[in-house]
Amino acid sequence: MQEYLLAGLLLGINAALAPGPLLVLTISETLRHGFKAGVEVALAPFITDLPVIVLVLVLLRKMGQSEPIMGLITLAGGVYLLFLAYGNFKAGKIIAIEFEETKKRKSFQKAIITNFLNPNPYLFWSTIGGGYLINGSARHNIVFLTIFYMMLVGGKVVLAFLAYYGRAYLQSHVYRFCMGGLGVFMLFFSGMFFYKAMKLLFY
Repeated sequence: MQEYLLAGLLLGINAALAPGPLLVLTISETLRHGFKAGVEVALAPFITDLPVIVLVLVLLRKMGQSEPIMGLITLAGGVYLLFLAYGNFKAGKIIAIEFEETKKRKSFQKAIITNFLNPNPYLFWSTIGGGYLINGSARHNIVFLTIFYMMLVGGKVVLAFLAYYGRAYLQSHVYRFCMGGLGVFMLFFSGMFFYKAMKLLFY
């Protein structure tokens, strides 16, 4: 249980802070249309991720009886975690956009489209996230998903708040320091995935 709680916590924070289309949209919509617009973007994963998770779970459960296949999926998850860690260590400033207040906005619709076309959720749930869900009990999965989305959505809401009320803070070294720390944890989880993959493939 502790592994699932910790994984949901750290992976959720990483997903919230990692550079990507949804993070950029969260910041840009906040700066252009206000804090409420940023919150609307942050809520998009609740809608877009559900069909991805269901599809991945159906496919993984069909393949889950084969240890070599699960080993390869787990190995892919370890590689993807390395990629996330690298992105964390290379992260610089989030974005620099001038404030632009307009009355018309379609922030939530933009976020839905952006996240559906974003490969990151598909990669995450078909490797790392799917690996946890397929191997965990119902209680483990509830804990993992609850903590993960609390951190993912909550983290983006916090970023929207900071973008609206303290843009200079987002441009500081604090963001890079946080991303670097998360990168270390991503390396740790990557090692765990590689270990599990080796056990499935060779033992």
